[in-house]
Amino acid sequence: MAARVRRGALANTALRAIVDRVCEDPQVRELWDRTADLRRHAYGTVRPMHLEGAPTRPAWVRIMGWQPMHEPSLRVITGEPAPAPTAAPQQAP
Repeated sequence: MAARVRRGALANTALRAIVDRVCEDPQVRELWDRTADLRRHAYGTVRPMHLEGAPTRPAWVRIMGWQPMHEPSLRVITGEPAPAPTAAPQQAP
């Protein structure tokens, strides 16, 4: 839940004001700062994977993140087969 609030506070000034007010407590501020993780995740992106013996080179996979219901702080990252991305049409100069 903290991750959702953290992400929402980036774009919502009212939510950011609430976060700032709550984080006036030093213990809350320390927890907020210590658990910060604003890295962009690759979930849903299609990427090449070079596998020995794959029928096509490279094999294209979609990166997926799975969250166990019994342990929401964990993620299982998988790659599932995906079609190769198509090239975007180029703009004429």
